[in-house]
Amino acid sequence: MRKIFYFILALLLLACCHRGETSRTLSHVDSLLRTDPATALAITDSLLQDSIRMSRAEQMRTRLYRGVARIRTYNPVTDDSTAKAIAKYYDSHGTPNDRMIAYYLLGCTYRDLGDTPMQLECLQKAAEAADTTRADCDYYTINLIYGSISDIYCKQALPDEEIKIIKETGIITTKNNDDFNAIKLIERQIRPYYDLGDTNMVIQLADSARVLYKKHGYENIAARALSIPITIAINRGQYDKAKIMLEELEQKSGMIDSKGNILYGLDYYFGYYYENKGKFMEGINKLDSAIYYYNLALNKHLYEIAYEGLFSVYTKKNLTDSIAKYAKLYTNVKNSSLAAKNSILVKQIIATYNYNRQKYIAEENMAKYINTQKKLLILSALLLISLCIIGTIIYYSKKKRHQHELKMQGLKAEYDKALLTLEAAQRDLKLLNYEMHSALEGKEKEVSNIVLLNGQTTFNSTTSTETIAADIASIKEKYRALIENKNQDIEQLQSNVERLHKEIKSYSIAQEDEQLRNSEIYKKIKFASSFRSGQKPLNDKDWTELTDLLRTYYPNYYSFITNNNNLSDNQLHVCMLIRLGFHQGEKCQIMNTSKSRINKIKQQINYKLFEEKGARSLSDNLRQHF
Repeated sequence: MRKIFYFILALLLLACCHRGETSRTLSHVDSLLRTDPATALAITDSLLQDSIRMSRAEQMRTRLYRGVARIRTYNPVTDDSTAKAIAKYYDSHGTPNDRMIAYYLLGCTYRDLGDTPMQLECLQKAAEAADTTRADCDYYTINLIYGSISDIYCKQALPDEEIKIIKETGIITTKNNDDFNAIKLIERQIRPYYDLGDTNMVIQLADSARVLYKKHGYENIAARALSIPITIAINRGQYDKAKIMLEELEQKSGMIDSKGNILYGLDYYFGYYYENKGKFMEGINKLDSAIYYYNLALNKHLYEIAYEGLFSVYTKKNLTDSIAKYAKLYTNVKNSSLAAKNSILVKQIIATYNYNRQKYIAEENMAKYINTQKKLLILSALLLISLCIIGTIIYYSKKKRHQHELKMQGLKAEYDKALLTLEAAQRDLKLLNYEMHSALEGKEKEVSNIVLLNGQTTFNSTTSTETIAADIASIKEKYRALIENKNQDIEQLQSNVERLHKEIKSYSIAQEDEQLRNSEIYKKIKFASSFRSGQKPLNDKDWTELTDLLRTYYPNYYSFITNNNNLSDNQLHVCMLIRLGFHQGEKCQIMNTSKSRINKIKQQINYKLFEEKGARSLSDNLRQHF
């Protein structure tokens, strides 16, 4: 008995030591989030590998810090389930700072998913969660939140709203006595005033911000504030002035390397610098240099800037092929009124190019036909057939994706409508119950009044009471039928909502499966599963890539197989291959082992995860977690 007691005591002490170590590690991670987020991400990933030994609070804080570290290391997410769980948890746990950070994390998640309305809603909730009366208020995150909101207003072409939110940020963060962010708020107003066309205000704000930056020792940030003033100078044809400002930006900002590339993480400045540099080079007639900077913009996916600039340069160079190419590309990405005004000219250029090009091809083909006769004709015919086949495949592939998207949109709309109908039916049910109880209470009061008025039971009072009792029975019967019918309606509506939810989920899973199967590592594994000669066995790097892929596309499944029972590498590999749909023979080929060995591994997994003997039921058991 004493040995059992000491054994239990040792386990408790070990658990306490582990908890204390986890708390210390999380405190260290918190201190790294701003200075070294990559290390913070690595530590939180490591902690979550052993999350089963952590308390619920430690698990959620680890996931919170991991999410923040992913944001600050520019790792986009493809699923909102984890961020939603974190926000839900901190709605009722932790400090106001925790709740604010959780909703900021959820907002950034929706940003990565391209859902701007949900991003804005979550950022607003994050802002509401901030408690500026507390001494530990996280003003750093508040500035990030309001900065993200102002970026949304900028992208939606709402400069007035952007100015308003920037000024509101200034009012909130004044208490923090943060000189840098106070100056930053002045600088951030430059962009919306430029969008409003108020260039005088832009110059005034830029000058004020630059003076204050230099006063407080931020020479590099002061140089970066020149971006939009440079644009204004170039637009005004003041190239000497623009040159001076560009040199200061390049020499003092610390954001541009020797090849003219913006350093990683400074995305805000990409468009301004590449566009300014390209237009400046155009203005001083260094067209090849302008092409270089417009191509840098193209590499950063700044298509509108790149295509407009390249179109302008090649027009000056009078290169017909390139003019037509970039005119068409620019037309496709330009959605402003300026594009509409220039669209006729662009179409004329493209039409002229296409006509001349087709004429040239026709003449060339005719000459080749005469020279090579039937051989070239057959080759041309085969090429045409190949192009038609490829075009058909691409067309039907796009059509299929479009139909899938329409189906998904229709399902979501039907699901939302079904939810609203269900909620309305539930409200009607509450109303019926309320009406019934009100009617019954009225009748009960009538009985009480009769007794009080007569003082004693008489023939008349008895008759009245019996009449009222009959009324009560009639009311109950009437409402019983109504309530019963309404309950039946609600059951049907709930069944419909559940059906639609399952359909939406199945469509989402199918889309994820398709994306995963298009990845390079999946194709490599699929090739390795065949019995053709030439395939190579998978190495550790391949398995690591597959693990990352599974974690990205199937986070819940990955969490289940990694956070429980300490599966070995081979056991994890078999779980992965089951989720990816490989059959027994393919698993043997991929893992370079026998069927009996695979069955043995499956038996071990089934017992560890589900406490079942044998391998036959493993796939069905795991499918519950797909």
